[in-house]
Amino acid sequence: MAKQSFHRICLIFVIFETLHCSPAITTTPSYSCWRQTQIDYYINTEAHPQSQQYINFIFERFSAFTPFLFRYLGRNAAGIRHDSKNTISFLREWPTTIPLSHIGFTQRWYDSRGIVEADIILNQQSVGFTTVDARQPGKYFIEGVLAHEIGHLIGLEHSENKDSFMHHYQKPEETEWNLAFSDAMLKRLKPCR
Repeated sequence: MAKQSFHRICLIFVIFETLHCSPAITTTPSYSCWRQTQIDYYINTEAHPQSQQYINFIFERFSAFTPFLFRYLGRNAAGIRHDSKNTISFLREWPTTIPLSHIGFTQRWYDSRGIVEADIILNQQSVGFTTVDARQPGKYFIEGVLAHEIGHLIGLEHSENKDSFMHHYQKPEETEWNLAFSDAMLKRLKPCR
């Protein structure tokens, strides 16, 4: 099976910036960290209730192993939208501006002091997802893919270490995540001061 890419691309559209962002908010980082330790998040309205259970569980694991406390606040519209809500979305129609080969994508917005918002989208148009419990062959484990994208949400970049959950190329079977963190990248995480 061909490897798929997890690359995060910072997309800057002049019309987007002009219509929807204040001049102080950009998609270009000044500091790739959050100012606060509590990060609220939403899940798209169309997501299956079982998906919500897995998403909440993965955020709980991140709360246990990072300096951040993640809090689920409810449902929100799907997609990458600068609306002051960190939203996780499953998309059946993948944006044409992002290569279809991407399994997931995280868009972060910044001000001069750090990350102010981030949205995660997961590609249901070209790949299938499973869970550690269901283990459907040839599908990507939602736990591993989401862990990778939450890594981007909190400011991590890709790792060249093939054992890291932040490695950018993975086959479906390599996205199984043991729900524990041994990754050195997490030990360096701190909110912006």
